[in-house]
Formats: sequence, C-alpha cells, structure tokens
Amino acid sequence: MTVNSIQKLSLSCMFSINEQIGKVIPIAVVPKWYLLALIILSGCDSTQKNGDSSPPSSGEEITLVSHSDWLLSKPDAESPSRQSVRDDENESAATTEIVKPNDIQELKTYEEYESAPLNVVEEHASLGFPNAQTRLGNCYEVGFSVEKDIQAAVSLYRKAAEKGNARAQAELALCYAEGKGVEKSSLEAVKWYQKAAEQGQADAQNNLGVAYALGEGIEKDQKQAMKWYLKAAEQGYARAQFNLGYRYDVGGDGLSVNDTEAAKWYRKAAEQGYVAAQYNLGTMYYEGRRITSSFTDGHYENAFVWLSKAANQDDAWAQYKLAIMYDKGRGVRPSYSKAMAWFGRAANNGHKHAQEIYQQRVLLEELTR
Repeated sequence: MTVNSIQKLSLSCMFSINEQIGKVIPIAVVPKWYLLALIILSGCDSTQKNGDSSPPSSGEEITLVSHSDWLLSKPDAESPSRQSVRDDENESAATTEIVKPNDIQELKTYEEYESAPLNVVEEHASLGFPNAQTRLGNCYEVGFSVEKDIQAAVSLYRKAAEKGNARAQAELALCYAEGKGVEKSSLEAVKWYQKAAEQGQADAQNNLGVAYALGEGIEKDQKQAMKWYLKAAEQGYARAQFNLGYRYDVGGDGLSVNDTEAAKWYRKAAEQGYVAAQYNLGTMYYEGRRITSSFTDGHYENAFVWLSKAANQDDAWAQYKLAIMYDKGRGVRPSYSKAMAWFGRAANNGHKHAQEIYQQRVLLEELTR
C-alpha cells in the first residue's frame, strides 16, 4: 500500500490520529513509529470492543408483498409470477386462429395467463375474466410488455377484486397500503387484505398480520397478527415464517419469548433461502440459546453454517459475524486471511465496525512492514 492510499483511508481511528497530530500535517511526513504508537495506545483494533457484541436482530419483516414484485425478480420456479408473457411477435402460430368472442373460454388459472401471449391476456381481460384482468394489471403496474400505467393497473385489479378474485384483492390492498394509483388508505388496505386472506391468499394473510402487528388500519393486536402469520406460514410462505419466528424471538406486547418456536420458523424460512431468517437463526446459535431439547456445545458450528449462507447472500451483519468467527476460531479453524476477507466484504456493504477493523488492520500492516 502506498503512502497516498494510506492518506485516503476514511476510518475513525485515522481521524482521531489526525486530530492528535494536527490535520495540517501531511501523513507522509509523520514517522511511522509515532503513528503506530498512537494506534496501539488508542486501542484501535475494535474487535476487542465489538467482536463479542451481538448485533441487533434483523427485525420483523414488515415489507408488504405484491405479486407484481415477482415480475421483475424471479428467484425460482415456486415464485407466483414467471415473466412469461410474450410479445405478439413471439406468439405461436397455433394461437393465431380467429375465434368468435362467444367461443372464447377462460383459462383455468392465473398461472396459465402468465404463460399466455399478451394479446390473449388483453382479450380475455376485456371480456371480464378476473385472472386475466389481474395478470394484465400486474403488467401495467411494472411496465412489463406494456407501457407502465399504475392507474390502469388499479382499475383492472378493482374489476377482478370486486368479482371475488383473491389475488386481485391482495394487489388492490397493496395499492391502498402504499398509495399507488389511489389515495393511501390503511382502512381500505385492511378491507381488501381481509377479503383475500379469508380465501387463503398467503401474501394477504401475511400483510394482514403486519397490519395487526403495527395497528395500521385496524386496532393493534399481536395475537391476531400471529394468527394470520401462522396461516400464511403453514402454506410455506417464507416471509410469514420469518415474521412468526421473529415474534417468538423477541416477544413483547403480551407474547412470551419462545426460542424453540422462533428457531423452528426461522429454519423453515432459512431453508427457502430467506436471508434475514438465515442470519437470525445463525445468531441464535451463536449466542448459545437453547433452541432445541438436544442442544449441544456445537452451537458455534451451527452458527457458522447459517451465517455463511446469509453472508454469501451479501448480508453485511452476517459477513461481519463470520469474520469474527474466523478471527477468534469459533466454530471454524482460525484464519486471519479469511477474517480479513469477510471484514472487507462487510465493509464494502457499509458495515461500520467492519470498516473500522479492516482499515485499522490494513494500516497496522503497512506501518509494521
């Protein structure tokens, strides 16, 4: 590392050094022994202060979910939408036969409209088929194969929702919750979430649980929140599984902490790749909480497994915690180089402590050469 690169290090330790030696003095003319002494005396390697401190839980996941969100980001085949609407030029010749409106049959499911050509979706929507209206609304909301038009999306969602389509009801509720294309209204959002949730729509059940948890549009009631999280979680909905785990994790508002239940639901979400659940489950193991009746001393090894999964999904807190584990040899063979690599990744993701530790150590390495 060059003197110029040292000068550019933006760490709190360096700032304190600069204050002691005077900001007007270029670091290039300050003896290395003096800088090194200042670092040692000020105890700048903050792993001693921060390494064992447990980072805060990721927090209850309250982000409301729209099916249309999946149109832009499709992680796997289980996702509600598959970006499969085709433009007219890609339409199969088999679909070009002219049919009279009276002969048109509605496709059985929303998923079938996902893989249908756009002109078919539009035609069926114009005939009042609710799944087609919902699918076309999704496309208008995000500008997928059509020009983005949130008002058109809301209009289509409403038409389908009023016919009892649960997916459209959930979408319309989200529009009210976020004020997209309509005036924001928590009351209207809850009304439509309730209708969709009662039909078993998992994302609406989760979002209704969020409304109860926060007291938005309805009286705050954690037991009702847990009830709706559970309904969605039992359908395999990862976000609700995380929310349920988090409520058991932190308790409060009349709910008791239950580490076993928290870990159970975190694990279900974590196994689906839900990064916040992976981090929180790893943190529970790291802290040595008794999450199963067969708890053993291998909690650091289990922590390493789950924190690694979250870290590899670019979770900064998990990367920081993983660096500490490599640094101190907890659940893994100690490795200074791997610790530094993870401190560096966490630092790049904006983790303050990781930035301090990484930059301080780089400076120490330079000064002790």
